[in-house]
Amino acid sequence: MAYLPLVWWFGGRIGFAWSRAVKVQALSVEAAARQSDLGGAAAGLVLGGALGLWSLVQLASRTTAGGKLGRIATVGEREKDG
Repeated sequence: MAYLPLVWWFGGRIGFAWSRAVKVQALSVEAAARQSDLGGAAAGLVLGGALGLWSLVQLASRTTAGGKLGRIATVGEREKDG
C-alpha cells in the first residue's frame, strides 16, 4: 500500500512524466482487456515487448554502448534517419 504513493511522490520530485507512447500503450492494453482477458494479455505482451525494445534503442543511442547493444542502437538510428 505504501509503494505506489511513494513512487508517485518520488517521481513528482524528480520531474518524471509518462511519455505519450506509454499512455497510448496503457490505454490500448486496457481496451483489449475489457474485451477479453486473453486479448488484454496478448496486447500487453506485444506492446510491452515493442516498448521495451524501443526503450533499449533510446538508451543505447544516448550512451557509448558497444557490442550487441551498440549494434541495436545503430539499427535504431538508421531506422530513424531513413
